[in-house]
Amino acid sequence: MRKGLQLRALATENRFLRDELSRRSLPHHFLTNDPAVRELISTADKVKDTSVTVLITGESGTGKEVLARHIHYTGARRDGTFVSINCAALSESLLLSELFGHERGAFTGAVERKRGKFELADGGTLFLDEIGDMSLEVQAKLLRVIEEASFERLGGTKSITVDTRIIAATNKDLAAGIRDGKFREDLFYRINVVSLHLPPLRDRREDILLLTDHFIQKYSERYTRQPVRLSGETRTALEAWHWPGNVRELENTVNQIVLLGEKSFLAPGRPGQLRSAAAPAAAPTAAPEKPPEGAEPPAPGPLKESLGAASDLYESRIIAECLARNAGNKSRTARELAITRKTLARKIAKYGLSQ
Repeated sequence: MRKGLQLRALATENRFLRDELSRRSLPHHFLTNDPAVRELISTADKVKDTSVTVLITGESGTGKEVLARHIHYTGARRDGTFVSINCAALSESLLLSELFGHERGAFTGAVERKRGKFELADGGTLFLDEIGDMSLEVQAKLLRVIEEASFERLGGTKSITVDTRIIAATNKDLAAGIRDGKFREDLFYRINVVSLHLPPLRDRREDILLLTDHFIQKYSERYTRQPVRLSGETRTALEAWHWPGNVRELENTVNQIVLLGEKSFLAPGRPGQLRSAAAPAAAPTAAPEKPPEGAEPPAPGPLKESLGAASDLYESRIIAECLARNAGNKSRTARELAITRKTLARKIAKYGLSQ
């Protein structure tokens, strides 16, 4: 039985290494046409060849891990291993074991020695996603590793020295966490040597169609299909939608479009509820749908401003209908729209909706 466990552990580690080698062969440049994000990438490129810790902030789904991979795979540590761990997905005890490893007999079920993420990322990069959800005990141990570049496995006494670059990410307000006693101030200053904030997709509309075309190519190759050609109606609706799930939501939508082809639908509740996302080969570009009944269309003007006005028009209508559906309950409305209550309050004020 013990031999079987050893073989499974070895197979898991070998699979991890094979996956890592596969990832190294892929392009890891961060795709963007947005001037603000380009400036952010320029900052990332200035520090990618160093070993300073980087903190990436932004809403869920904005591409924080993609940016971390860009820093690693285009920087001086590209030949090292990129290791990612979601700090919010594990209990405190499991997170400690995953980060630092453990010795045989360290706890019930620890039948063999296990190397942790810090050891696996030695010479490379450790990406700590959702670091704002890490407990204070784990934060204290992480701080020591950053300061001393060494640690002990759980149940061990031998000090292990590592050269691991840390990139952390969070969608939480760590300053508020410090005030509430949930995040260590000394750790914050250790991980926040360089801070990069990724704006939500709704604020970088130049990237929507760029990423759409990228995901069409990606999933067409995955499913061995000819890339679909989107109708003008679909492309306009994609640009106008506010994407509460950010790039992750856009990718899932394009995945659905490629997978289902001409029979694909945008999910109910999105502007237009388009009947066909893929345009026939010789079909003319479809005109954008009319605005919701009772709403005035945006006045003609520059394309970017017109799209922004159209997006605001649809967004205000969606929020108003959702508020009415929930009898004005803002908590339920925020959950249904997948936004925070604070964001909902800001949008209610912005559009002058009844409260």
